Amino acid sequence: MAVIPVILCASAVCAQTPEHSEPCPAYSAFVDDSPSPEQGANQSPRAQPKTVIIDAVDFDGPTGVPNADLAQFVSSLEEHHFVSTSNWPDEVANNWVRRAWQEDGYFKVSASATYTTIWQDSLDQHVALHLHVDAGLQYFMGDLRFSQGDPRCPLVFATDELRGLITIQKGDLFAASKINESDRAVTKFYNSHGYLNFDSDFVFDVDNASQRINLTMRLTPRRQYRIGTLEVRGLAPVTAETWKSLFTPGDILDEGSIERLFEEYKPILPANTSLREVDFLPRYYDDSDIVDLEFDFEKNPQPNDLR
Repeated sequence: MAVIPVILCASAVCAQTPEHSEPCPAYSAFVDDSPSPEQGANQSPRAQPKTVIIDAVDFDGPTGVPNADLAQFVSSLEEHHFVSTSNWPDEVANNWVRRAWQEDGYFKVSASATYTTIWQDSLDQHVALHLHVDAGLQYFMGDLRFSQGDPRCPLVFATDELRGLITIQKGDLFAASKINESDRAVTKFYNSHGYLNFDSDFVFDVDNASQRINLTMRLTPRRQYRIGTLEVRGLAPVTAETWKSLFTPGDILDEGSIERLFEEYKPILPANTSLREVDFLPRYYDDSDIVDLEFDFEKNPQPNDLR
C-alpha cells in the first residue's frame, strides 16, 4: 500500500510537464545520532533533555491558509511538546507545516523555523517559534486515471468501479488526507477480493499554469488467494467450530471478513487481540493460490469463553 502520511512527494513518482512545472522538492531523512551503548559506556552521563514548550508562534509574512486553519495549526503546535535535543524546528517545518498546508492544496509548500528562548529551567524550555512559510501555488485535483503498476498484473476491476472508491473529485483542493483515504479504500477493496499482496503507488502530473494536479494510481493486484485449511486454537471447541463453519475451502479470501469476525467476537477474545493472531500461510511449495489460515489464541487464553 502506498501511504502518503504527510508529504505527498515523499513516496511518489512525480511526472512534470516541463512547460508548466518544476521538480517536486526532495526531503531528507533524519538521522538518529544517539550514541550506541558501547559509546555511552565510555562517556560521562549527560543531562536529561528538556521539554520544549511553544508559548507563541509568529509568521514573518503571508501564510496563504484561512485564519481558522491557521489558528488550529498554532493551537496544535502549542499543545505538543518537543524534546530539546531533537531537531524539532526542522520537524515543525518539514512535517507539521507541510501536513497542514498540503491539506489546503499547497502541494509544494516549503518552510523554515527558528526560535527564541523565553525562559527555561532544569526541566522545561519555553520558546517563541518563528516560521517562514513559502506556500507557493494552491493546487486542485485534475484528472484521475488508473494504470498497471506491473504489466504482468491486469487491473482486474473496471475503472468505473475503482473511481467509485475515490473520495477526491476533479476540482477539489488537492488534499493529502483525501489521497490517503482513497488509497486505503482501493487497497481494502482489493484485499476483500483475495488480493492480499496488492500494492499501489502514484504519479503526480503537476500543471502550474492551470494549478491542477493530474493523478495516476498505479495498481498491482498480483495473485488472488483462496481459502485452504483453517485451524483455530485457544478458543472453546464450540466457538472454534463456529469459526471454521464461516470459511469454506476454495472461497476467495476476504481479509475484511476476518476483521469483522474479530469485532463480532471481541467480548470473548483475549484482550488486545488483533489480526496478529492470524497466520496467512500461502502454499509456496506448490506455487498455488491457496492460503491456509491459523488462528492461534493459546498464548493468551480467554477464561471467560466457557462454552
